Amino acid sequence: MIKAGIYGAKGPTAATLIKILVFHPDVNLVWVVDQNPPEPLSAQFRFLTGDTHLTTSQTNIPPDVADVVFIAVYDQNVAHFLEQLSPDTKVIDLTGTYRYNEQYTYGLPEINRKSLVHDCFRVACPSACANLVELTLLPLARNLMLTSDISVAITTSQPIDVAAVEKEIAYLLTGVQNSFTHGVKVENIIDEKQRGITSKVKVHCTTALDLVKTLYDDYFDDHNFTFIIDQPPLPGDVLGTNKCLMHLQSEAQQLIISAAIDNRLKGDAGTAVHCMNLIFGLHERVGLDTF
Repeated sequence: MIKAGIYGAKGPTAATLIKILVFHPDVNLVWVVDQNPPEPLSAQFRFLTGDTHLTTSQTNIPPDVADVVFIAVYDQNVAHFLEQLSPDTKVIDLTGTYRYNEQYTYGLPEINRKSLVHDCFRVACPSACANLVELTLLPLARNLMLTSDISVAITTSQPIDVAAVEKEIAYLLTGVQNSFTHGVKVENIIDEKQRGITSKVKVHCTTALDLVKTLYDDYFDDHNFTFIIDQPPLPGDVLGTNKCLMHLQSEAQQLIISAAIDNRLKGDAGTAVHCMNLIFGLHERVGLDTF
């Protein structure tokens, strides 16, 4: 069993992560550190009643207790906490703090699976919105087909940091396609009733749509969570799953890619656990099939 610890117990990220790990067949969640007063997890998350007797702790945890530590909340104590960990302890950061740190592998399995499988000790997960858009563009970038500015419309229930998302997408694309020097323009559409995240990406493309679809099918063929479907996905199509669904269409020499993910799973805690599965040699889907 993989012994896991979590730093931070408040907020939707921690809640989803705790739920996944408690029910993960190959994980023993051994501790949750939180700066708030100690509290049983089942008192904070009633859906865990009868499933765990674990109580949060404010104390520092012995560094050899966990095989992997998830950073779910960033505060002033995180850096000191990480310094106490054993060098052999894997760290997966969900807060974005270490996203551009060269010591951390960018935690997007659809592009960095080999790096995650081979001697990876530090992972920085992508933000949910960048994760979604990057997935839609990876097959084009890998085949050097990004030759224009990229227009992105992202629909979320709450405002996002547009500049940060644009920076993160460009950072990833440049790393995959060195020749990519164009701009990434993100528009954030707010729909307070929407659950999950949807995006519509437009990019110049003169390749026949059938060939592009084949390229996408081939790219994601051996990945377990990203699928091409025959109509634009709705948020309800992915809620409660770790899937990204996308649809391709062509219009006036533009490729239009519509996609959707559950922001708390594929866009957040689900991707973190996906990375953990790869690091420890488990099948990608273990613990992530249905919620």
